[in-house]
Amino acid sequence: DLKLQFLYFIGLLSIMMKCALVAVLGFAALCAGDVTVKGVTFTPEEETATLAAANQATFYTLHYTFDIYDYKATNIINGRFYPDLVKLSQVSGVTTYVLNLFKTQVNKVCPPLPADMSGTYSGVTFTNTQAVAALKAGNLASYRSLTEVADIYDYKVEAVFRARPLCTMADLDAVQGMDYTPLKLLRAFTDAPDDCYSNSDCTGTDRCVGIPYDLILSTGKCRSTAHIDGEGAQCSKDVPCKTGLYCAGLTMGADGTCVPSWMAGTFVPPPHGVHVAVPSDDTTNVGIVPVSGLASVPVDVVLAITMQGTLDLSSVRIIGEDPNGATAVYWDGPTATGSFPKFVSLQGMISRDDNVNGAWKIKVSNPGKAAQNGGVMTFSYFLSSRWD
Repeated sequence: DLKLQFLYFIGLLSIMMKCALVAVLGFAALCAGDVTVKGVTFTPEEETATLAAANQATFYTLHYTFDIYDYKATNIINGRFYPDLVKLSQVSGVTTYVLNLFKTQVNKVCPPLPADMSGTYSGVTFTNTQAVAALKAGNLASYRSLTEVADIYDYKVEAVFRARPLCTMADLDAVQGMDYTPLKLLRAFTDAPDDCYSNSDCTGTDRCVGIPYDLILSTGKCRSTAHIDGEGAQCSKDVPCKTGLYCAGLTMGADGTCVPSWMAGTFVPPPHGVHVAVPSDDTTNVGIVPVSGLASVPVDVVLAITMQGTLDLSSVRIIGEDPNGATAVYWDGPTATGSFPKFVSLQGMISRDDNVNGAWKIKVSNPGKAAQNGGVMTFSYFLSSRWD
Protein backbone atom coordinates (compact mmCIF):
# COMPACT_ATOMS: atom_id res chain seq x y z
CA ASP A 1 0.00 0.00 0.00
CA LEU A 2 1.71 3.16 -1.19
CA LYS A 3 -0.08 5.27 1.38
CA LEU A 4 1.04 3.00 4.18
CA GLN A 5 4.58 2.98 2.76
CA PHE A 6 4.59 6.77 2.96
CA LEU A 7 3.23 6.63 6.50
CA TYR A 8 5.82 4.00 7.30
CA PHE A 9 8.55 6.41 6.21
CA ILE A 10 7.06 9.23 8.31
CA GLY A 11 6.72 6.91 11.29
CA LEU A 12 10.27 5.66 10.90
CA LEU A 13 11.50 9.25 10.73
CA SER A 14 9.62 10.10 13.92
CA ILE A 15 11.12 7.08 15.68
CA MET A 16 14.60 8.14 14.57
CA MET A 17 13.99 11.64 15.96
CA LYS A 18 12.62 10.21 19.21
CA CYS A 19 15.59 7.88 19.55
CA ALA A 20 18.00 10.71 18.88
CA LEU A 21 16.37 12.67 21.69
CA VAL A 22 16.48 9.86 24.23
CA ALA A 23 20.09 9.20 23.25
CA VAL A 24 20.93 12.78 24.18
CA LEU A 25 19.19 12.21 27.50
CA GLY A 26 21.20 9.05 28.06
CA PHE A 27 18.53 6.43 27.45
CA ALA A 28 19.55 5.12 24.02
CA ALA A 29 18.79 1.55 25.09
CA LEU A 30 15.08 2.39 24.98
CA CYS A 31 15.24 2.51 21.19
CA ALA A 32 17.80 -0.17 20.59
CA GLY A 33 15.66 -3.25 20.19
CA ASP A 34 12.31 -4.87 19.66
CA VAL A 35 9.09 -4.04 21.48
CA THR A 36 6.96 -6.68 23.18
CA VAL A 37 3.31 -5.94 23.90
CA LYS A 38 0.89 -8.54 25.28
CA GLY A 39 3.40 -11.24 24.43
CA VAL A 40 3.82 -10.19 20.79
CA THR A 41 7.26 -8.96 19.78
CA PHE A 42 7.61 -6.32 17.07
CA THR A 43 10.78 -5.15 15.37
CA PRO A 44 11.05 -1.35 15.00
CA GLU A 45 10.01 -1.72 11.35
CA GLU A 46 6.99 -3.85 12.26
CA GLU A 47 6.01 -1.38 14.98
CA THR A 48 6.15 1.55 12.56
CA ALA A 49 4.10 -0.25 9.89
CA THR A 50 1.54 -1.44 12.46
CA LEU A 51 1.07 2.06 13.86
CA ALA A 52 0.70 3.44 10.33
CA ALA A 53 -2.09 0.95 9.65
CA ALA A 54 -3.75 1.47 13.03
CA ASN A 55 -3.74 5.24 12.56
CA GLN A 56 -4.65 5.48 8.87
CA ALA A 57 -6.21 2.33 7.44
CA THR A 58 -9.90 2.42 6.55
CA PHE A 59 -12.48 0.20 8.22
CA TYR A 60 -12.56 -2.07 5.17
CA THR A 61 -8.79 -2.52 5.22
CA LEU A 62 -8.72 -3.31 8.94
CA HIS A 63 -11.72 -5.63 8.68
CA TYR A 64 -11.06 -7.49 5.44
CA THR A 65 -7.31 -7.18 4.79
CA PHE A 66 -6.12 -7.44 8.41
CA ASP A 67 -9.01 -9.82 9.24
CA ILE A 68 -9.98 -7.90 12.38
CA TYR A 69 -13.57 -8.28 13.60
CA ASP A 70 -15.79 -5.38 12.59
CA TYR A 71 -16.45 -4.03 16.09
CA LYS A 72 -12.76 -4.21 16.94
CA ALA A 73 -11.86 -2.38 13.72
CA THR A 74 -14.41 0.29 14.66
CA ASN A 75 -12.89 0.58 18.14
CA ILE A 76 -9.43 1.06 16.62
CA ILE A 77 -10.68 3.82 14.32
CA ASN A 78 -12.56 5.56 17.14
CA GLY A 79 -9.51 5.42 19.43
CA ARG A 80 -7.04 7.15 17.12
CA PHE A 81 -4.26 8.57 17.46
CA TYR A 82 -1.74 5.87 18.57
CA PRO A 83 1.79 7.10 19.33
CA ASP A 84 2.94 3.61 20.32
CA LEU A 85 1.87 -0.02 20.51
CA VAL A 86 1.06 0.19 24.21
CA LYS A 87 -1.63 2.77 23.47
CA LEU A 88 -2.98 0.59 20.66
CA SER A 89 -3.04 -2.47 22.90
CA GLN A 90 -5.26 -0.63 25.39
CA VAL A 91 -8.13 -0.39 22.88
CA SER A 92 -11.05 -2.66 23.72
CA GLY A 93 -10.74 -5.83 21.68
CA VAL A 94 -7.08 -5.41 20.71
CA THR A 95 -5.91 -8.70 22.12
CA THR A 96 -2.77 -10.72 21.55
CA TYR A 97 -4.56 -12.31 18.61
CA VAL A 98 -5.28 -8.93 17.00
CA LEU A 99 -1.70 -7.75 17.52
CA ASN A 100 -0.52 -10.93 15.79
CA LEU A 101 -2.87 -10.13 12.88
CA PHE A 102 -1.18 -6.75 12.51
CA LYS A 103 2.28 -8.32 12.72
CA THR A 104 1.43 -10.96 10.11
CA GLN A 105 -0.09 -8.56 7.59
CA VAL A 106 2.63 -5.89 7.72
CA ASN A 107 5.19 -8.58 6.95
CA LYS A 108 3.49 -9.48 3.66
CA VAL A 109 5.70 -7.74 1.12
CA CYS A 110 5.64 -8.19 -2.64
CA PRO A 111 8.82 -8.56 -4.70
CA PRO A 112 9.39 -6.11 -7.59
CA LEU A 113 6.76 -6.36 -10.33
CA PRO A 114 7.50 -8.61 -13.29
CA ALA A 115 8.91 -6.74 -16.28
CA ASP A 116 5.89 -7.58 -18.40
CA MET A 117 2.44 -8.51 -17.05
CA SER A 118 0.57 -8.17 -20.32
CA GLY A 119 -1.68 -11.08 -21.11
CA THR A 120 -5.20 -12.41 -21.00
CA TYR A 121 -6.74 -13.09 -17.61
CA SER A 122 -10.13 -14.80 -17.36
CA GLY A 123 -10.78 -13.76 -20.97
CA VAL A 124 -9.82 -10.09 -20.48
CA THR A 125 -6.74 -8.84 -22.34
CA PHE A 126 -4.43 -6.36 -20.59
CA THR A 127 -1.46 -4.44 -21.92
CA ASN A 128 1.39 -4.17 -19.44
CA THR A 129 0.35 -0.60 -18.61
CA GLN A 130 -3.24 -1.69 -18.02
CA ALA A 131 -2.07 -4.62 -15.90
CA VAL A 132 0.10 -2.40 -13.70
CA ALA A 133 -2.80 0.02 -13.20
CA ALA A 134 -5.28 -2.76 -12.44
CA LEU A 135 -2.94 -4.44 -9.98
CA LYS A 136 -2.28 -1.10 -8.27
CA ALA A 137 -6.04 -0.58 -7.93
CA GLY A 138 -6.43 -4.10 -6.62
CA ASN A 139 -4.01 -3.23 -3.83
CA LEU A 140 -4.77 0.44 -3.19
CA ALA A 141 -8.26 1.39 -4.38
CA SER A 142 -10.83 2.14 -1.70
CA TYR A 143 -13.88 -0.02 -1.10
CA ARG A 144 -16.19 2.80 -2.24
CA SER A 145 -14.33 3.34 -5.48
CA LEU A 146 -14.39 -0.33 -6.42
CA THR A 147 -18.06 -0.85 -5.53
CA GLU A 148 -19.70 2.50 -6.33
CA VAL A 149 -17.58 3.69 -9.26
CA ALA A 150 -16.08 0.56 -10.81
CA ASP A 151 -19.42 -1.22 -10.14
CA ILE A 152 -17.87 -4.46 -8.92
CA TYR A 153 -20.09 -6.52 -6.61
CA ASP A 154 -19.31 -5.91 -2.94
CA TYR A 155 -18.59 -9.54 -2.10
CA LYS A 156 -16.00 -9.66 -4.88
CA VAL A 157 -14.36 -6.47 -3.61
CA GLU A 158 -14.29 -7.97 -0.12
CA ALA A 159 -12.45 -10.97 -1.56
CA VAL A 160 -9.91 -8.63 -3.17
CA PHE A 161 -9.33 -6.90 0.16
CA ARG A 162 -8.83 -10.24 1.91
CA ALA A 163 -6.25 -11.31 -0.69
CA ARG A 164 -4.08 -8.18 -0.40
CA PRO A 165 -1.26 -7.75 -1.10
CA LEU A 166 -1.68 -8.93 -4.69
CA CYS A 167 1.80 -9.28 -6.15
CA THR A 168 0.98 -10.26 -9.74
CA MET A 169 -1.95 -10.25 -12.13
CA ALA A 170 -2.14 -14.00 -11.62
CA ASP A 171 -2.82 -13.30 -7.93
CA LEU A 172 -5.61 -10.88 -8.84
CA ASP A 173 -7.05 -13.32 -11.37
CA ALA A 174 -7.06 -16.04 -8.73
CA VAL A 175 -9.21 -14.07 -6.28
CA GLN A 176 -12.58 -15.73 -5.83
CA GLY A 177 -15.14 -14.02 -8.05
CA MET A 178 -12.63 -11.98 -10.05
CA ASP A 179 -13.61 -13.47 -13.38
CA TYR A 180 -14.37 -11.90 -16.77
CA THR A 181 -16.88 -9.22 -15.75
CA PRO A 182 -15.11 -7.70 -12.72
CA LEU A 183 -11.73 -7.77 -14.46
CA LYS A 184 -13.22 -5.98 -17.45
CA LEU A 185 -14.79 -3.41 -15.12
CA LEU A 186 -11.47 -2.97 -13.32
CA ARG A 187 -9.62 -2.46 -16.60
CA ALA A 188 -12.08 0.26 -17.62
CA PHE A 189 -11.95 1.84 -14.16
CA THR A 190 -8.16 2.17 -14.21
CA ASP A 191 -7.74 3.16 -17.86
CA ALA A 192 -6.75 6.77 -17.12
CA PRO A 193 -3.02 7.48 -17.60
CA ASP A 194 -2.90 10.54 -15.33
CA ASP A 195 -4.45 8.85 -12.29
CA CYS A 196 -2.13 8.73 -9.28
CA TYR A 197 -2.06 7.45 -5.73
CA SER A 198 0.93 9.57 -4.70
CA ASN A 199 3.55 11.94 -6.14
CA SER A 200 5.71 8.93 -7.01
CA ASP A 201 3.22 8.03 -9.76
CA CYS A 202 3.83 11.36 -11.54
CA THR A 203 6.70 12.35 -13.81
CA GLY A 204 9.03 15.30 -13.58
CA THR A 205 7.81 18.04 -11.25
CA ASP A 206 4.12 17.13 -11.52
CA ARG A 207 2.30 16.45 -8.26
CA CYS A 208 -0.59 14.15 -7.39
CA VAL A 209 -3.47 16.46 -6.48
CA GLY A 210 -7.15 16.15 -5.70
CA ILE A 211 -7.42 12.77 -3.94
CA PRO A 212 -10.94 12.80 -2.40
CA TYR A 213 -11.17 12.66 1.37
CA ASP A 214 -14.40 10.67 1.20
CA LEU A 215 -12.62 7.89 -0.76
CA ILE A 216 -15.21 7.74 -3.54
CA LEU A 217 -11.96 7.52 -5.51
CA SER A 218 -8.53 6.61 -4.18
CA THR A 219 -6.71 8.52 -6.88
CA GLY A 220 -5.94 12.09 -7.82
CA LYS A 221 -4.47 13.44 -11.03
CA CYS A 222 -0.89 14.26 -11.95
CA ARG A 223 -0.80 18.04 -12.44
CA SER A 224 1.82 20.73 -12.85
CA THR A 225 1.66 23.11 -9.89
CA ALA A 226 4.23 25.50 -11.38
CA HIS A 227 3.08 29.11 -11.65
CA ILE A 228 1.65 30.11 -15.06
CA ASP A 229 2.06 33.62 -16.38
CA GLY A 230 -1.23 35.43 -15.70
CA GLU A 231 -2.37 33.08 -12.95
CA GLY A 232 -4.28 34.99 -10.27
CA ALA A 233 -5.16 37.90 -12.57
CA GLN A 234 -8.67 39.31 -12.66
CA CYS A 235 -10.76 38.31 -15.67
CA SER A 236 -14.24 38.73 -17.12
CA LYS A 237 -16.26 37.85 -20.22
CA ASP A 238 -14.59 40.79 -21.95
CA VAL A 239 -11.11 40.31 -20.46
CA PRO A 240 -10.10 36.66 -20.97
CA CYS A 241 -7.24 34.84 -19.29
CA LYS A 242 -3.98 33.99 -20.99
CA THR A 243 -3.40 30.60 -22.64
CA GLY A 244 -3.50 27.68 -20.21
CA LEU A 245 -5.77 29.48 -17.76
CA TYR A 246 -9.50 29.47 -17.03
CA CYS A 247 -11.59 32.38 -15.71
CA ALA A 248 -13.16 30.93 -12.56
CA GLY A 249 -16.06 32.62 -10.82
CA LEU A 250 -18.12 34.05 -13.67
CA THR A 251 -21.22 32.14 -12.52
CA MET A 252 -21.10 34.14 -9.29
CA GLY A 253 -20.34 37.63 -10.57
CA ALA A 254 -19.08 39.82 -13.39
CA ASP A 255 -15.42 39.25 -12.54
CA GLY A 256 -13.43 36.09 -12.03
CA THR A 257 -9.88 34.94 -11.32
CA CYS A 258 -7.54 33.18 -13.73
CA VAL A 259 -6.62 29.67 -12.57
CA PRO A 260 -4.77 26.85 -14.37
CA SER A 261 -7.13 25.19 -16.83
CA TRP A 262 -6.83 21.81 -15.07
CA MET A 263 -8.64 23.37 -12.08
CA ALA A 264 -11.90 23.25 -14.04
CA GLY A 265 -13.74 20.47 -15.81
CA THR A 266 -16.97 18.63 -16.51
CA PHE A 267 -17.60 15.43 -14.56
CA VAL A 268 -20.12 12.70 -15.33
CA PRO A 269 -21.38 9.65 -13.44
CA PRO A 270 -19.95 6.18 -14.10
CA PRO A 271 -21.74 4.37 -16.94
CA HIS A 272 -23.90 2.28 -14.64
CA GLY A 273 -25.13 5.36 -12.74
CA VAL A 274 -26.23 7.68 -15.54
CA HIS A 275 -30.00 7.17 -15.23
CA VAL A 276 -31.80 8.13 -12.02
CA ALA A 277 -35.50 7.30 -11.93
CA VAL A 278 -38.12 9.52 -10.33
CA PRO A 279 -39.61 7.40 -7.52
CA SER A 280 -43.36 6.92 -7.17
CA ASP A 281 -43.25 6.78 -3.36
CA ASP A 282 -41.53 8.54 -0.45
CA THR A 283 -38.05 7.28 -1.32
CA THR A 284 -35.22 9.39 -2.74
CA ASN A 285 -33.09 8.11 -5.60
CA VAL A 286 -29.46 9.19 -5.69
CA GLY A 287 -26.99 9.67 -8.54
CA ILE A 288 -23.27 10.08 -7.90
CA VAL A 289 -20.55 11.89 -9.84
CA PRO A 290 -17.04 11.04 -8.57
CA VAL A 291 -14.69 14.03 -8.77
CA SER A 292 -10.92 14.05 -8.34
CA GLY A 293 -7.93 15.97 -9.63
CA LEU A 294 -9.16 19.50 -8.90
CA ALA A 295 -7.62 21.98 -6.47
CA SER A 296 -9.07 22.10 -2.94
CA VAL A 297 -12.32 24.14 -2.88
CA PRO A 298 -15.05 24.88 -5.47
CA VAL A 299 -15.73 28.15 -7.26
CA ASP A 300 -18.21 27.53 -10.09
CA VAL A 301 -20.73 24.73 -9.52
CA VAL A 302 -23.04 24.10 -12.47
CA LEU A 303 -25.35 21.10 -12.57
CA ALA A 304 -26.84 20.07 -15.93
CA ILE A 305 -29.74 17.61 -16.14
CA THR A 306 -31.77 16.09 -18.99
CA MET A 307 -35.08 14.43 -18.14
CA GLN A 308 -36.84 11.74 -20.14
CA GLY A 309 -40.13 9.90 -19.85
CA THR A 310 -43.74 10.56 -18.96
CA LEU A 311 -43.28 12.85 -15.98
CA ASP A 312 -45.27 15.30 -13.91
CA LEU A 313 -42.42 17.69 -13.16
CA SER A 314 -44.65 19.77 -10.88
CA SER A 315 -44.33 16.91 -8.41
CA VAL A 316 -40.56 16.37 -8.75
CA ARG A 317 -37.79 17.77 -6.57
CA ILE A 318 -34.08 17.54 -7.47
CA ILE A 319 -31.35 18.55 -5.05
CA GLY A 320 -27.62 18.90 -5.72
CA GLU A 321 -25.26 17.86 -2.94
CA ASP A 322 -21.51 18.44 -2.54
CA PRO A 323 -19.01 15.95 -1.03
CA ASN A 324 -19.47 17.57 2.37
CA GLY A 325 -23.24 17.02 2.54
CA ALA A 326 -24.22 20.64 1.76
CA THR A 327 -27.13 21.02 -0.64
CA ALA A 328 -28.74 23.39 -3.13
CA VAL A 329 -32.06 23.14 -4.97
CA TYR A 330 -31.93 22.44 -8.70
CA TRP A 331 -35.67 22.07 -9.21
CA ASP A 332 -38.58 22.18 -6.78
CA GLY A 333 -41.66 21.21 -8.76
CA PRO A 334 -44.31 22.08 -6.13
CA THR A 335 -43.11 25.71 -6.01
CA ALA A 336 -41.62 26.15 -9.50
CA THR A 337 -43.16 28.73 -11.85
CA GLY A 338 -41.02 28.40 -14.99
CA SER A 339 -39.93 25.58 -17.27
CA PHE A 340 -37.48 22.87 -16.28
CA PRO A 341 -33.91 24.24 -16.65
CA LYS A 342 -31.18 22.60 -18.69
CA PHE A 343 -28.58 23.71 -16.15
CA VAL A 344 -28.37 25.64 -12.87
CA SER A 345 -25.50 27.38 -11.09
CA LEU A 346 -25.88 25.93 -7.61
CA GLN A 347 -25.60 28.24 -4.63
CA GLY A 348 -27.77 27.31 -1.63
CA MET A 349 -25.79 25.92 1.28
CA ILE A 350 -22.87 24.74 -0.87
CA SER A 351 -19.73 26.30 0.57
CA ARG A 352 -16.99 27.74 -1.59
CA ASP A 353 -14.57 26.94 1.22
CA ASP A 354 -14.94 23.16 1.62
CA ASN A 355 -13.80 20.05 -0.25
CA VAL A 356 -14.40 20.06 -4.01
CA ASN A 357 -13.00 16.58 -4.64
CA GLY A 358 -15.30 13.70 -3.76
CA ALA A 359 -18.82 12.41 -4.44
CA TRP A 360 -21.11 15.07 -5.90
CA LYS A 361 -24.71 13.87 -5.92
CA ILE A 362 -28.18 14.51 -7.19
CA LYS A 363 -31.15 13.48 -5.06
CA VAL A 364 -34.42 12.91 -6.88
CA SER A 365 -37.73 12.70 -5.03
CA ASN A 366 -41.46 12.95 -5.74
CA PRO A 367 -43.02 14.93 -2.87
CA GLY A 368 -46.29 15.35 -4.78
CA LYS A 369 -46.51 11.56 -5.23
CA ALA A 370 -47.75 11.93 -8.81
CA ALA A 371 -47.56 8.90 -11.08
CA GLN A 372 -44.18 8.93 -12.81
CA ASN A 373 -42.58 6.91 -15.59
CA GLY A 374 -39.04 8.09 -16.28
CA GLY A 375 -36.42 10.27 -14.68
CA VAL A 376 -33.00 11.78 -15.17
CA MET A 377 -31.59 10.64 -18.50
CA THR A 378 -28.19 12.31 -18.15
CA PHE A 379 -26.54 14.65 -15.66
CA SER A 380 -23.15 16.25 -15.12
CA TYR A 381 -21.34 18.72 -12.91
CA PHE A 382 -19.14 21.49 -14.26
CA LEU A 383 -16.76 22.55 -11.51
CA SER A 384 -13.99 25.06 -11.24
CA SER A 385 -11.75 25.23 -8.21
CA ARG A 386 -9.00 27.08 -6.42
CA TRP A 387 -6.48 26.46 -3.66
CA ASP A 388 -7.83 27.23 -0.20
